[in-house]
Amino acid sequence: MLLRLADYMPGSVVSRRDGDKRIKKAVIVAITSSIIFTIFLILRYKMVLRRSYEEQKLTLFSESAFYYSFYEDIINSPTIYDGIYRLLKDNRSEYPDVINALSRFNIFQELLLGIIYRLLYGDSGIANHWSYKPLSPFNFYYYVVHILMGLGIGILCGFCTYTTNSYLAGFSSLGFLFANFQERLLMRLSSIPLRENFGLPFVWGTICVWSYILDRNIYERNYNGRKSWILMWFCSVLLIQTWQFSVFILSTQLASTFATYILGYPIYNLLIRLIICHLLSLFTGIALQFGSYYLLMSPLLQVGLAILASVLVPMVIRRRFGSIPHNFIGSESFSAKWSFVKLIVAIFVFTGIRLAIIPFAVHDSHVFDILKSIFSNNQHTFDSIIYRMGGSEFSWVTIQQLKMIHRSGLFYIFFASLLTIIITIFSDIYKIYLLQKYFVEASKMNQVEILALSSDPDKITSISISNTSEVPMKSSGTDKSDVNTIVDSIPSPSSILSDWKSCDDIDENVENESEEEREDEVLLKNIEPIKQVELGRDKKTELNISKDLNFVLNSCLAYNLFQVCCFCFLGMIISRLRVLALPYMSVIAGFLASKQYIEYFCSIIGNFGNIYSNIPKNIKYIETVTNTQEDSKDKFQYGQQYKSLFKKFILLLSTTFILSYSWKRWPIEELRAILHSEDNATSSKSRLVSWLNTNIPSNSSIASDMTIGASIRLMTNFNIVLHPQYEDPKIRKRTQFMYWLTGCAPIKDIYDILWEEYKTNYIVTQIYRCSSPSNAPHIINAFDVASYLDNSEYRCKGNIVPFQRGCWRIQLDNYQKYFKMIYRNSDYTVFERRNEADPFVLMSRRSNILTPPHLFPYKRKLLDWEESWKPWIKSYCQANDNYCAMNIVDYARNILDIYGIKEVTDLLYKNAIELYPENPYVLHHYAEYMDFDLGKSPQEVIIYYMKALELSRPNHDLKILMDVVLFIDQSFGRSKSLEKILKLILEDNSIKSLVSLDISEIDSYLLRNKMIDVSRNKSFQEFVYSVCMVASFLKALIISSELEIYQTSHNIWQAIVTCNVLWDLSLSLDPNNRCVLQYWELFNNKKRSTMDDIYYFLFG
Repeated sequence: MLLRLADYMPGSVVSRRDGDKRIKKAVIVAITSSIIFTIFLILRYKMVLRRSYEEQKLTLFSESAFYYSFYEDIINSPTIYDGIYRLLKDNRSEYPDVINALSRFNIFQELLLGIIYRLLYGDSGIANHWSYKPLSPFNFYYYVVHILMGLGIGILCGFCTYTTNSYLAGFSSLGFLFANFQERLLMRLSSIPLRENFGLPFVWGTICVWSYILDRNIYERNYNGRKSWILMWFCSVLLIQTWQFSVFILSTQLASTFATYILGYPIYNLLIRLIICHLLSLFTGIALQFGSYYLLMSPLLQVGLAILASVLVPMVIRRRFGSIPHNFIGSESFSAKWSFVKLIVAIFVFTGIRLAIIPFAVHDSHVFDILKSIFSNNQHTFDSIIYRMGGSEFSWVTIQQLKMIHRSGLFYIFFASLLTIIITIFSDIYKIYLLQKYFVEASKMNQVEILALSSDPDKITSISISNTSEVPMKSSGTDKSDVNTIVDSIPSPSSILSDWKSCDDIDENVENESEEEREDEVLLKNIEPIKQVELGRDKKTELNISKDLNFVLNSCLAYNLFQVCCFCFLGMIISRLRVLALPYMSVIAGFLASKQYIEYFCSIIGNFGNIYSNIPKNIKYIETVTNTQEDSKDKFQYGQQYKSLFKKFILLLSTTFILSYSWKRWPIEELRAILHSEDNATSSKSRLVSWLNTNIPSNSSIASDMTIGASIRLMTNFNIVLHPQYEDPKIRKRTQFMYWLTGCAPIKDIYDILWEEYKTNYIVTQIYRCSSPSNAPHIINAFDVASYLDNSEYRCKGNIVPFQRGCWRIQLDNYQKYFKMIYRNSDYTVFERRNEADPFVLMSRRSNILTPPHLFPYKRKLLDWEESWKPWIKSYCQANDNYCAMNIVDYARNILDIYGIKEVTDLLYKNAIELYPENPYVLHHYAEYMDFDLGKSPQEVIIYYMKALELSRPNHDLKILMDVVLFIDQSFGRSKSLEKILKLILEDNSIKSLVSLDISEIDSYLLRNKMIDVSRNKSFQEFVYSVCMVASFLKALIISSELEIYQTSHNIWQAIVTCNVLWDLSLSLDPNNRCVLQYWELFNNKKRSTMDDIYYFLFG
């Protein structure tokens, strides 16, 4: 009876029936995990769904906004055909060039989702016949992405379950995934349209399918499942279409498989097929992207060809100069020397191809610049340093991120699991070496007749080797009884390493005999006759041990070790790629929650010392052909010890500990952080977009930096010159052009290039592209990037302050009046290029005075109201900006916060007060400036506060109300001001309206009274915060001054009712608002519990 070694081998299956059972387990875990994680993701970011559609689009930033804009193009086009045509002939993304967006960018998902949305919710859509309200385009997109990410997590957990044959392992992986879901650590779903959010499910799909193929190959040599390879090709194509980084990921998969192969694992044919499959996927992707040059020059093709050459070239050489011996697994024999040769060949071929195409492979050249700069700060170029600006996620993983992972507990279990895999691989390598060594010895035996089973058990094949003198055996005429004796005496493949057999099966022989016999029949049918091969020039026989022996060589685990190491390395050097490393690490950590995996590893440790002695015994056994049935019983004595209650208890304790440990670190803080931290729906961006749509001629083009350019493309119909997709060399050149302003380039050069090359008259700049954060001097900023401009003449030399750079001189330098500032708010400035015939341009060209940057008198210019500020405010701001007053004071505040120049701030504030004496926003800002920055007396400050409050009440500004109340309470004393405070709160019309409202009417009330307006700094979260603050202040007032309230003219019950109603309102609108979390204990007399967090996360 054949031994069932595979029962204790994770990733190994003896029969198709056992494989089906594991697949069913994996599917159950995958579906369950997907549902759990998808629900969690949707609830985690659910507050975004409450925003208006325009506000939702404002939350998108940089790449996210850019990719989503193509989805908008499909939805807003008159027809689907017209939308596709817009993408094929896109003149809005790289104006004035017309490009094929489907070829340049990975936006097939936007195309597909846009078409599906139109089919569902378009004018003739299916959903028009449904009774419920249709989803907005953003909400539909939102749900699809979260479902895809949940599916990816499900694939990972199912993969862990299949590999270890354990439910506990799969759910432990899910626990570790949750434990690392914090502050964008595991995935960046706060930026929904990022390419990795679409590509990651297919990354896990390719890894899962490839591991399955390797697993099947363990018991079914050169597994050629057509469905599996088709699925592999399909996942690879979808990955290539959805994520531009996919070619690097697939390259690591080829490299990891190649590393497994050169260690001696018998996967030669599978490696060849994998290379062919990935190259077919690559060429399919090239065809789908209309001949993408980026994909053609990508490393995937180079790595594939290099590995293919390294595998085939040594084989050709060995065939040319001598026959290739075959080993005990029926494949090319393992040789450390030739494995080293293959590795060297692969490296040389890859390097040669790379060097040959360097002049042509310009699309990914910046990637290698980034890699060089990561390992050496002296290797920076403009392309590399811009990726690392602002503490970018293209730098090394940070200490803070490592601490977060450490808190999750993942490191301990992951490294323990990784160690077990490494030991397993060393065991495999040792066995490969020993079996190969004794195979050579056995092949030199004298005159042995070896009998093997063919597909017909009754048929005997006899193979003769020269000299039969030493072993008495008939060369012919062997009768049936002798044959049976000989066959029984020949050690089975399993008996060579019989100590791996656990006695769990032995004790169940009686109960499972019939089942095992059926499985034995399956195995016997797979045993092939021993083949003759050429060894050197003399024909000798190959000692072909059955495929059954390969159960102890787990190429699936070896591959996963190399793959996770690749991802961990990438995650270390490029922080953003932790989205690859952390999920995979969670899967590897989950292995230790499997009883079968732990048993398998323990059997390796227990039997490792017996391998060497068993193999020569079995080789000698072939010579003597003696009966070893009694000896085989002794070989299982070690395994018998595992059949004990203590062993089962330890295994149960270990696996349940891993499971509970993984879920113990559930990130409770994530249940409270409902609104993501990357809230980019700022008032400055909203005002800019509104002003551009109103004041810039339609079909105009705008030059800007990458981030705001993406938002302009999404929120307006204007053409943009620059976008965030940095791979194309043309875009890198345009990015450098925009950084001329950050450097010290002459304004005249910018003026000329802007029209000659880009045919545009407008530039939008950000204040953060002309400043450096004083609180983080070690972080790479825009000035550092500008110091690496290719044109060294445009770099700033010496100690140049921001106001002496191009971004300020374009406004302040009277000798270079090539542009006029037509719009400004706290963050963004719009400059218009003057006409060639403009007197200022003619004067600037005629004088051609270029003051050196370090001599530019910026202080005098900044304080010159008539020359530097009045033209903008009088000619443009007051004339065409609906938020002019707000923009002036916001900008004044930023000047103080960013540059620390109080004189300029004071100048702008005072002129704003003169120009807008009745504007509540201006008065409130100025009151805060007097209070916090100038230190004026409370009597002076309260005048502006009270005036701002009186003017704001028609607009229901609760923030101003609370600021006034808190100022009075702190500056004049609660006891003296109690009457006034209660009057301000309880008699406020907006407070009365909110108290009388039913919760179902709140949304229409907010909309009707314009209490939610991002352009006026009135977001939904800020509204809830203000309501909560009023309720909390009243509660504190009631607790501390209950007796004093009785002595006022106000009814204490009115205060109590108002307090409780406002608290309930804020709790129902946003139970995780920062004010609600802060004052929870004040209203409930206890700290907020975990059960409270879970309840409001699910039902709040």
